[in-house]
Amino acid sequence: MTLHRAAKDADGTLIKEEEVFDAAGVMPTPVWSNEEGKGWKYSYGVLPETDVDENEQSALPDGALPKTDADGNEYIYWVTEEFNEKDELNGFVPGFYPNYAKDDASATTVDSNTGDQTGVDITNVATRFELNKIDNANPSTNLNDVELAVISWTDDTKVYAVWQRDSEGKESGWVWPDGEDVSVVWPDGIGTQEANITDSAIPMQDESGNYRGYLIGVPVGEYRIVESAPAPTDHAMAEEMTLGIKEDGTVSSSIHPEGVPTDEGNGGISTVTVVDEVFRGHVRITKTIHAEQTPGTLPDSEAIGSTGNPLKGAKFNLYRVLNGEDYLIAEDIETGDGGIWTSQGSEIPFKQNLSNNVLNSAYYQKLGDGLPPGEYYFLETFAPDGATPDENKAKTPFTIEQSNASCPQGDHGQVEDVWIQNRQFAASVEVPKFDSIDGSPVTGAEFKLEYWSSGHAAFEGTADKTIGATTGSDGMVRFGTLVQGSYRLTESKAPDGYVYDEENPFSATFVIKGNHADRTFDLTNQDDRDAIAFTVTSGKGTFDNVRGIPNDRDNVDLSSVKIKKVSKKVGSGETSTPVDGALFELRMQSSYVEDLWRTVARDLQSGMSYTLSEDKENIAYSSGTDTGILEINNLLWGTYRLVETTPAPGHHFEGEAPFIEFEITQSDDGQEGAGGGSGEEGGSVFGQQSDEATGDVGSVPDEGADNALEDGAQEPSVPTGAVLDLTGDDYAIVNVLNALELLKVNEDDEPLKGAVFEIKPECSGTFADGTTEPVRATTDEQGMLDFDGMLVVGTTYQLVEMVAPDGYARISDALAITVNEDGSLSIKGPDAYTLELENGTCVVVVNQEAPYFPPWNPPDDEEVVDPDNPDNPDEPTDPDNPDNPDDPTDPDNPDNPDNPDNPDDPTPDNPDNPNPSDPDQPGTPDNPSTPDNPNNPNTPSNSSNPSSSGSSSAPGKPTVSTPSKTTSTPSKSTAATTPVVTLARTGDPTAIAVVALNLAVALSTAVAVLVLALRNRRSRERDGS
Repeated sequence: MTLHRAAKDADGTLIKEEEVFDAAGVMPTPVWSNEEGKGWKYSYGVLPETDVDENEQSALPDGALPKTDADGNEYIYWVTEEFNEKDELNGFVPGFYPNYAKDDASATTVDSNTGDQTGVDITNVATRFELNKIDNANPSTNLNDVELAVISWTDDTKVYAVWQRDSEGKESGWVWPDGEDVSVVWPDGIGTQEANITDSAIPMQDESGNYRGYLIGVPVGEYRIVESAPAPTDHAMAEEMTLGIKEDGTVSSSIHPEGVPTDEGNGGISTVTVVDEVFRGHVRITKTIHAEQTPGTLPDSEAIGSTGNPLKGAKFNLYRVLNGEDYLIAEDIETGDGGIWTSQGSEIPFKQNLSNNVLNSAYYQKLGDGLPPGEYYFLETFAPDGATPDENKAKTPFTIEQSNASCPQGDHGQVEDVWIQNRQFAASVEVPKFDSIDGSPVTGAEFKLEYWSSGHAAFEGTADKTIGATTGSDGMVRFGTLVQGSYRLTESKAPDGYVYDEENPFSATFVIKGNHADRTFDLTNQDDRDAIAFTVTSGKGTFDNVRGIPNDRDNVDLSSVKIKKVSKKVGSGETSTPVDGALFELRMQSSYVEDLWRTVARDLQSGMSYTLSEDKENIAYSSGTDTGILEINNLLWGTYRLVETTPAPGHHFEGEAPFIEFEITQSDDGQEGAGGGSGEEGGSVFGQQSDEATGDVGSVPDEGADNALEDGAQEPSVPTGAVLDLTGDDYAIVNVLNALELLKVNEDDEPLKGAVFEIKPECSGTFADGTTEPVRATTDEQGMLDFDGMLVVGTTYQLVEMVAPDGYARISDALAITVNEDGSLSIKGPDAYTLELENGTCVVVVNQEAPYFPPWNPPDDEEVVDPDNPDNPDEPTDPDNPDNPDDPTDPDNPDNPDNPDNPDDPTPDNPDNPNPSDPDQPGTPDNPSTPDNPNNPNTPSNSSNPSSSGSSSAPGKPTVSTPSKTTSTPSKSTAATTPVVTLARTGDPTAIAVVALNLAVALSTAVAVLVLALRNRRSRERDGS
């Protein structure tokens, strides 16, 4: 309370208006009294004196108010109720303001009797106002589910009132005249939840206990009105408002700083209206691409950017996620310049027929109207050429947050920025380039790749971009980081040594689509070719679906090679002679797969010249005399191996199949070859043989065999267009003759001359020259003969002694001889034959001497028949089957010669055709019926011993030198010797009788021989021999 006074002068004018203070400068405090509940009465009784004596003692009685001032002017007093923040004892009643008719001296009355003065009645009225909440979209409609709080302006920790309106529109309020801690009312922070009303709060209820929306008794002062609970759906938090309650109870706000209008229809109460903006959150996409590019790939960084650079033309759809469901709310959102799109100002409409729960059409009709708070995501539907979404990141989520803090009207906070980064589109295409000859990778082939973007007509006009690439060491041409679009791949240049068809080069088209990101397409894979519609458009036939694009080698400068085939005999040292007829294969080495050789030509014969072509032309190299030269022309560059597959006729390999390896190099820079001599084509000259290359002729068991060169040796080589001459001795490919030697000896190992042997192939076998007729040969002075070079490996031959040496019994059984792969022999036959083990090709034959019968000496006047050629008897009767003598025909009756009386015509003029009954041939016992006619001596076939013809003395054993070849002593034959019978040409009965006797003896001896032979045979069979 404030005590005022003023002096009234003689004219009745109030002068000297002032507040009254005591001597200490303190405003006096009234005394209050409440008489009979009629209201509180205040009075001032003890006041400081204004008129004092010289001793500064009051001249007035205690409690008296001065009546006049020093000039005698009468004082008039009055009291006002004041708000004083500094003095809690001198201020308004909290929540009330004073109301009186007048607030000056004119309202004071003076009692003329006592001089007491009575001031005007002061009525205290409670402060009162009302709050409301609306949105800016529909100002006439109140918002429900709202809460507002009155917070001290000077102390934001104190709340003085809370106002609420529930979802049904019912209002309520609570007031804390002395304030309450904000942290008690909203433990989790203001704006996060509804207020926690404490017991100290005064509920705003009427007499019936119903809550009302008025806020009564909020002390005079300055406040903030804030939205203290979450904003209603689709609305932003309200902007803070200022609230002022003046001393006179009037209310002002930041909207109505001069005072909030009162509503006379509502009892004159002021309504403070708070506006909630419709929440209009906005989003902005910034689309970029990060750098995973390879320099030179399509398109380059200028076209699509790199890390952080914007990507224009990406398209999206927008979805809202609500209660676990995804709702499409907008389509065809596309980034523009700078790779940016924003919802602000966008005219893209929201999808129709969405429920208000998903999107309230009253507030949101197009993207420019913003988005309510919630969960959303962008789904990328299209990436421009050169870009693709990161894996599993085509869906980009974001959240529109409803801030707890109030925000300026019309501005709901920062626009939500969504950064979407695309990867470089990473489709790749690769195709191998290979050598059509050996399949090796072709390095250095050049290609160009033309590109038409997705927005352009494919393969029409000039390409948007063209780049080049070259095959690497693996023969692959690769194009990485290809973007969506159409492509044409064309070979533009072949590497040195290969053919390039300028008029019809290889060319093909393919298309890369948006779903091809991060894939590598191998054009040798059918599924990959189909996926990108790979089509060969030029150079048809120049693509292999399995191996890729072939390259033919340049055939302008072709080369030739010559080799020499020679023959040598076992034990003859290195002496060799040319030989034709050996068969070779020409193989070419793959330059990329180790030990892989491709056969270029087969059945190439030594002694021939070949020109390689599709028909493999061949020309006889020589006629009549073996040259041993094999010439091959029209060779492309490369590494070759000439492998002997079949030895020359009558020969065998010395170890494994021999081969020679050589190289024809691509360069024509005078590189030295290995063959020596001068070039034979185009005047090419090639160098001398390298010493290191000596001995490079090797053997190869199969196509995968290692090179036969010694470590450090160089294979012979020659540049393209030259002739590689490998006919020198160092490169000669040697075959070894198939040898068969025969040594004829007697039981004392003495060589026997003159034995005649016949050899012939069994079954379908042949001799080396292809013939099948039997061949005979005679032992020489050393008892030797040979059939060298006549026999074929793997063939079995029959060897039979046709004529025994003089004085020796013939071995009638045949010997089977088989030639083994290594040229050695295997034999099967009589024990008289043994195989010389030193070299495995010499057969030793031992003959036994024939029994000696002294010749009959005829009388002097008798003419001795001299057979013309007893040493060459005609065909003996069946010498091949001497083992069946069991049934001789009547050998027991030799005494009845049919015609002994006609000895005058013995017919000796044709001794070359002896009768098969010739007793000198013990090897023909197969037909023992020949003794049936022993009494016809007139035709004595081979009747004399050739060794004793013309001589009456017994022949002595020849003295011969033993052959230098060491032979093993053969076992003695069990065959008996055949007696020699000499026939005289005479008509003397006595002579005839002697002849008959001799014949009888001969026949008996023959029978004995046969019987003995049979016994021996059976004995051997029992012994298992």
